[in-house]
Amino acid sequence: MADLVKLDVLAVGTDQLPEQVRRCSEFGAQLVAEKIETLDQLQVCRDLGFDMFQGYLLSRPDVVSGRRLSPSRLNCLGLVEQLSDPEMSPHEVQRIIETDPGLTLRFLRAAGVGAAAGLSRSVRSIAEGAILLGQRKMRSWATLMLLADASEGVPDQLCLAMVRGRLCELIAEAVAPESANAAFTLGVLSALDVLMGVPLADILAELALAEELTSAVLDHRGRLGAILSDTLAWELGAYPSLASGVTVAEMNRLAGDAVRWADELCGPLNRN
Repeated sequence: MADLVKLDVLAVGTDQLPEQVRRCSEFGAQLVAEKIETLDQLQVCRDLGFDMFQGYLLSRPDVVSGRRLSPSRLNCLGLVEQLSDPEMSPHEVQRIIETDPGLTLRFLRAAGVGAAAGLSRSVRSIAEGAILLGQRKMRSWATLMLLADASEGVPDQLCLAMVRGRLCELIAEAVAPESANAAFTLGVLSALDVLMGVPLADILAELALAEELTSAVLDHRGRLGAILSDTLAWELGAYPSLASGVTVAEMNRLAGDAVRWADELCGPLNRN
């Protein structure tokens, strides 16, 4: 009867996982590896064919005391901050991508795969890629690629940042549509400590963010803070009551949509 099965990696143990995976796979269920805490555990679960992954390794930062952001990483985050501005025109988004030859190349390759629904096709310019993908996806992919350049995280953590951003955005569309653009940025920002290994407060201090956004990320204040709080509660599987105003049933539906969106967004980039 189950479409999805979670296996607790710590409780089952890596020695018993292959047999558990074999038994569950016989029924065609998607498998989630839960409570992954080390890179070795993540690799074992990947090799065994798990479909999805959860655990402190993916969603909790490994912060190194005294570490600071390098100028190149600050530059990437500055561009991410610019991309989060809802007033930015499509032409300005294209200009950001064009400032970095490596970013341009990866965008063209990713756009060719994404626009062809998994089948690679040639895309000759940023403008053509924007037309094929649409401005919303182009902006999201540019954000993802910049984070990949600045990040020390594994690909699953980059995807986690995109899931957070999209889920925050979807919740906002349901309860506060005027905050949807800011909510996507909110979710992505909340994962920067995971990606950078630097305390979140230190990262945000380097960015010229609105006070509403900073307090929502750090202290979960206001309507945006409630949206982020619910998103993080879903991530941990602990949301008997929700602060943003969505119901548990709505949360499950929106979370499924966010995961599918992030998988599609991250897939072509990971293949490059």
